[in-house]
Amino acid sequence: MQELRENRARIQGNHGFNSSTAAPNLRVMPTTPTTNRLLYDRKTAAPMLSIAVRTLDYYIANGKIQTRRIGRKVLIPHGELVRFARSDHFGPVAGRPRAAKPRSVASATKDNMQEVA
Repeated sequence: MQELRENRARIQGNHGFNSSTAAPNLRVMPTTPTTNRLLYDRKTAAPMLSIAVRTLDYYIANGKIQTRRIGRKVLIPHGELVRFARSDHFGPVAGRPRAAKPRSVASATKDNMQEVA
């Protein structure tokens, strides 16, 4: 019990590190994964690129991201994610043009009256 109190006091006092050496009983978790997978599914790859799965599907459909298929699964190679993330992407994501805003009835009536006059 005394050893637990000493460890707790040491950790709280200097966050587990001595000025000369690190505390041997503490593990430091890496901030990035140490192993890279070769292939990622769409749900995993989209957050890695900071985009929605639907946007990723659009890029795949337009050939901007190459995929591999294993059975029914659509998988994206790690190198393809890195290539896509390093390149610039301009223009709208959506493939269909936006519809014109509907005009109000008042403005349509006013335009018709001007044409008649």
